[in-house]
Amino acid sequence: MFSVIVTTCDPAVHGSASPEAVARTLAALVPGAISGIVRDVVMAATGQSEQDVKDLARIADHAGCEFIVTEKWLDAVQGALKIAREPRVLALRAGFAPESGFYDELSDLAWEASLRPTRLLERPATALHRTLPFLAPLAGIVAERNRLMQAAGSRASVASFSAWARHVGPKRTMRTRARRVD
Repeated sequence: MFSVIVTTCDPAVHGSASPEAVARTLAALVPGAISGIVRDVVMAATGQSEQDVKDLARIADHAGCEFIVTEKWLDAVQGALKIAREPRVLALRAGFAPESGFYDELSDLAWEASLRPTRLLERPATALHRTLPFLAPLAGIVAERNRLMQAAGSRASVASFSAWARHVGPKRTMRTRARRVD
């Protein structure tokens, strides 16, 4: 089983995901919860307007997930990691939804004795990304919580989701992709 952390704001991407995009991302996690591969979800938000925080809190409440809001992105991520129930975590950027077959592949990862960090990339949307799919933007990362916490601990150089993922050091990429839902 996995805990899922949905980050609603990435400092490297100006602005944050809309409440609608967050709701769509959470809705895409339902099949994983039904199949038993997703145990819990934590939404980590930062630097939102007061109205956005209220909207996100309402969405989190309706979805039955925990909600953490802080001033700094990294504090929200660390807080979410602390309350995640499972030692294995899928960190997912809001505005992305895993495609068909993702939960089967995630289930295969759950059987590994030692989970190696793994990237989840965006479905190729441009000619360049279709030609060289490994250049597609990062949508998520699957890793052990301890490894994610350790990478988040190097505060000075972890300023975005992508930088955090680089510190985790995934060497492999999932076959399935995530599509944009924002």
